[in-house]
Amino acid sequence: MFFDASDTQDTSVMTSVEKLLAYCVPTSETRQQQRSSPPSVVFHWGGLTGFPGYLSQVQVKYTLFATSGVPIRAVCQVTMEEISAETPGQNPVSGALHARRVHQVRTGDTLLDLAWREYGDPTAWRVIAEANGIDDRCGWPTAGSCCCPRRTS
Repeated sequence: MFFDASDTQDTSVMTSVEKLLAYCVPTSETRQQQRSSPPSVVFHWGGLTGFPGYLSQVQVKYTLFATSGVPIRAVCQVTMEEISAETPGQNPVSGALHARRVHQVRTGDTLLDLAWREYGDPTAWRVIAEANGIDDRCGWPTAGSCCCPRRTS
């Protein structure tokens, strides 16, 4: 990037460079969430579709100064890292977003018992029922398998 204020001899070059450098600093919001990351930016080149990313590095070289010592020309080299739009699955083969276990249903199994074994809470049977399309806890299959998703709450 090239910044030049040789015609105005003002501080606009410093202001522009400082704004650019600020995009490398983690935001206060992400620091509070303990996942420090700089703000996201979108790269556009002419009329082409841009991509989201963040500035990982900015190198500045001031090449011209006013008689007062204020930089009036600068060349900046910017390194941008792309932010992936897709959330990778937990298992590259299945593409699953969340972990889950499979339980082989045996005679005598109930949703309450399975919820107790999987989550330590028999009232969590609805999590298993919802993942398996069961709308009544008495409508439990007597054979086959069922999915036990990771409990989120």
